[in-house]
Amino acid sequence: MRVRVASGWGAGIVVAIIAGLTSCGGLFGTNPPPLPGDTIAANTPVLYSAYVKDDSIVLYDAPSEQAVVAQRYRNTELEVIGEQGDWLEVKENITRIYEMAPPDEEGFHYEKRRQLERLYVLREDVLLRKDFLLTPKDLLKPISASFLNGKRLKKAKRVMPDRFLRLELITQEEFEVVGMRRIPWAEPRRHPRALREGARCYVPLNATSYLAVESLEEEQADAEESAKTRGVVDSLMRQCGANPIVTMDSLEAQYYAHIFGERMVLEVCGNEYESSGEEGCCADEMIAQTYYLGELPGTNLMALYREEEGINWTIFLNRKDLKKSFAFSEFPPYIAPDSTYMMGIGASWYNSRGLLLSFARLAKGAGTLLAELHFPQVELLAGEDGLVPCFGLDGSLYLCVYPCNAPSPAEFAQYLRITPRQGWLKGN
Repeated sequence: MRVRVASGWGAGIVVAIIAGLTSCGGLFGTNPPPLPGDTIAANTPVLYSAYVKDDSIVLYDAPSEQAVVAQRYRNTELEVIGEQGDWLEVKENITRIYEMAPPDEEGFHYEKRRQLERLYVLREDVLLRKDFLLTPKDLLKPISASFLNGKRLKKAKRVMPDRFLRLELITQEEFEVVGMRRIPWAEPRRHPRALREGARCYVPLNATSYLAVESLEEEQADAEESAKTRGVVDSLMRQCGANPIVTMDSLEAQYYAHIFGERMVLEVCGNEYESSGEEGCCADEMIAQTYYLGELPGTNLMALYREEEGINWTIFLNRKDLKKSFAFSEFPPYIAPDSTYMMGIGASWYNSRGLLLSFARLAKGAGTLLAELHFPQVELLAGEDGLVPCFGLDGSLYLCVYPCNAPSPAEFAQYLRITPRQGWLKGN
């Protein structure tokens, strides 16, 4: 037994006396006071988990509101080991201070112990797992649209999801079974006049200009092909007054400078950057790597892959006006089997929480962003080892999500199947 004694003259003598007395009954005699706390074994069975509902609540060492012993904060998980009417018994580690001897002229004699105890919490102060999980009724609640019917809205509009989509909760087993059948996104074919130089690719934008990007292909251009490309590029660069080689950043900077003048707003895949127009305060500071994926046949869309600020984007650039048509983040979009529409995780983060889905209509010679729908109640469960949380199959989008208010993402995973209403994305 470890005893802490206040320092002072003769402290060593006091310790010796205490040690001797405790060996034959202690300073309290043969009937020492009971140690506080209802201690329990580590293997005490847990019935279920409960979670702190409010910003903070108190725990009690008896089923009485006068027996306050500890405090816990919002969404803290509590292990329930029993029930008593309006009270739940929970398994908690508590630090207790035990008085080992009465205080004397030398000070206090005590010991701190960390022990597992049975404590109590009011039922009304906690939530259960079912209180966080989505229900079919939740899927019918209003969502918001920042882009609708092909137009950007000045202010997000509340809409009913079942007007556009059919949303269903499915089991983890069904999600995994469908996931085994999913077809990986096929990368579009490279433009027939694209030039390669090592790992770099120059994609023709028109008769005289090229977009300089990196190539995602594992096999780089050999020395002969690279030399041929360098000859073409050098010849273009020598043309007086021409600007034959452009980048994604320079395209967007030119577009937004034309609209906003010196105070440019450069929108790179949904992220906004402001510039005063001063030297060194423009697109040069936005370091991002852009890769070429290929062409989307029949749509006049070029597919690019961009890594920026830790987020990956799939961008579709319109060849007619060299402007970004739409973009998807993190995971490649799902293209319908008949190539009439695509859908996936949106790339414009106008909301700090929630899931943003983008829907685009594909037609001959064009691709148009049709809608951006924000689901404020869920987030995509990304980052889990081996989990592909977003994929499409048979005309539907499958998502692994978790409720935004859940205490922890992985433990509250749920699975959604989202199917466009018949004819909506096809324009029928």
